[in-house]
Amino acid sequence: MPITPFHFGPGVLVKSVAPAGFSFTMFALANIAIDLEPITGFVLIGDPLHRYLHNYLAATLIALVCAFWGRAWCERALVFWNSRLSPTQTEWLAVDPSISLRSSVISALLGTWSHVFLDSFMHYDVRPFWPLSEGNGLVVTESLGLLHISLVAMGVWGVLRLLTSRWDRIVATRKSRIFWPAKFARLLVGFMRSAVAVLCVLLVIFVPLEISAEIDRGSASFDSAIWREAITSEHRSTRYLMLKSLHTRLESKRPTRAETLEMLGRPLPGDDTGGLAYDVGSPRLSFNFYRLFIYFDDSGKYADTHLHTLF
Repeated sequence: MPITPFHFGPGVLVKSVAPAGFSFTMFALANIAIDLEPITGFVLIGDPLHRYLHNYLAATLIALVCAFWGRAWCERALVFWNSRLSPTQTEWLAVDPSISLRSSVISALLGTWSHVFLDSFMHYDVRPFWPLSEGNGLVVTESLGLLHISLVAMGVWGVLRLLTSRWDRIVATRKSRIFWPAKFARLLVGFMRSAVAVLCVLLVIFVPLEISAEIDRGSASFDSAIWREAITSEHRSTRYLMLKSLHTRLESKRPTRAETLEMLGRPLPGDDTGGLAYDVGSPRLSFNFYRLFIYFDDSGKYADTHLHTLF
């Protein structure tokens, strides 16, 4: 994820579902702890690194350290939070400062494991299953926007669930009359909660399909003969199945424009970008059509590739 708070959305939703058995504070601490690696790399060398701590083994160790050592600090932070609230604010915003050991461990593990899982879709240098495997076959680029929206929607849904739950508890304990503007506000928030819930359910169904389609597009080895044959074919599945392999070959060989043309064949007509453009087609599980752009530097050698969705 671009910034650590994107990881907090699922934690807020889990907290709203299981408020007594889950510590959002510990969940957030574990996410921040594991992201000290890319933050340190960015500060020192300008390049965020995810090589050593962003795997499930290291994530487990970090979670246990946070659960046992950071538990007391999280409880102190919650006590401080409660101490800064006015009586009216306390009714709405006060939290239980105690965190059980079981809740601490579960929350920290969910924090680091979900962090590694989500970062596996974005960063090439994440090795989620190290030391068993050095690879990462989950990296995507086109589906990240939907993934980010899903995480934000989960956070909004969780906040609305917590808000309506707290409101209902306050109403149940109050003996005074609740005026109609407050009732209308509760009804409005409840409607928003239902709408966001529907959005989250749709995203939970659609986003994995989109990610699966994007991973599928790059899952085959590049074959020049198959690529050329697919140019005139109505079924281009063999084209988008070779994109990651093609990108790796272009990055390693740095061919010239002429060598790229010889390898890939005729590009799309009418391209005025200074590079080459190829119609990649549509994946089996997606409704978008994709176009591959290949760019060259001033010396005429390969510089970069971009995969663009047409709609």
